[in-house]
Amino acid sequence: LSPKKIIEDLSVRGLENAEVYVTCASGKRAEMACHLLCAENYPHVTLVEGGTMAWYQAGLPVVAE
Repeated sequence: LSPKKIIEDLSVRGLENAEVYVTCASGKRAEMACHLLCAENYPHVTLVEGGTMAWYQAGLPVVAE
């Protein structure tokens, strides 16, 4: 998803005040999305450092849907 699509999706669902954890494969696109969300005044935005690759390498749980 593009950062703009994420914002549209959150807004449509009424989740402007929800905690949002943003990730992508390496973290670069997620970082852009976090900056955009913060610029749009989303108060609870967290970047998952290193992205999904770092998550896998750390041995953390992953659920595929």
